[in-house]
Amino acid sequence: MDINMFQILDHLVNLGSFKKAAAQNFVSTSTLTRQMSAMEEELGFMLFERTPSGICLTPQGELFYQETKSILPIFESAVTHARMTTFGHQPVRVGIYGYNRDQITNACEAIKNQFPQVDFSFVSCRLRDTRALLMNHGIDLALLVNIEGSEDRLLAVPFFDTYNAVIMSEKHPLAAAASLRFQDINGETILLSLKRPIDRNHVVMRHLFEEKCPRSLLLDFQNPEQADALCMMNHYLISTIGHLEPGKGLKKVRIEDAPKVKIGAMCRLEDEKSLRPMMEYYRDRHCQGWTRQS
Repeated sequence: MDINMFQILDHLVNLGSFKKAAAQNFVSTSTLTRQMSAMEEELGFMLFERTPSGICLTPQGELFYQETKSILPIFESAVTHARMTTFGHQPVRVGIYGYNRDQITNACEAIKNQFPQVDFSFVSCRLRDTRALLMNHGIDLALLVNIEGSEDRLLAVPFFDTYNAVIMSEKHPLAAAASLRFQDINGETILLSLKRPIDRNHVVMRHLFEEKCPRSLLLDFQNPEQADALCMMNHYLISTIGHLEPGKGLKKVRIEDAPKVKIGAMCRLEDEKSLRPMMEYYRDRHCQGWTRQS
């Protein structure tokens, strides 16, 4: 049985809904339902029953949950401690994604100057997947992400609040502006990071653009390289959030009337003792003034 199924079981018990648990694990409701059915088939008894108000544990499910709910934190603690003893160093896998690759590698370099025992490695991922990867031990640290709504098992250390922004070709007619308002980009073609409908950031930004820019054409892109090419070739705008580093020939311009985004770092709660000092060091020494610049 996959260790991650104990995490899914915990989410289902606490949320009381397949739909909410699916969103928490970044999968579709049908996928989560199939996974749970396979788990019940393997166990030989039903874990949940449906009620008018949601789902609840069966008597067998309640007994199983109570006797196994300590497995996941024990497993996570064992993984963390084992990794920290490797050759006397502390290996830390950092999620790296999108336009802020340079920002993340620079941040890790700054942290390593103060914490030389840390060996950073990078895992390429999508921004939308960082929380799931943290909880599933795919990565250990996520830097410079939108940390609103972090899960109970994740520690979030805020760095600063920043503006939403658009990235555009330096040849775009709007590129000379110091900042923009939604009315300035209404009617422009806007690229949005391709995310599942359950991804909160994507839903919020799409709704925002649809409301504020009704004459705009919204296009989804698969990866940053594709967005770069479309932006440069067709003078499209790329929607983004946070303190991101646009590539050569691209410029970032903030949207004045868009809501701010909380930027920071996240790790698992069981890694707090080893990783919080690094995150706080970086925040205190290297994030001064970013809110004004962003």
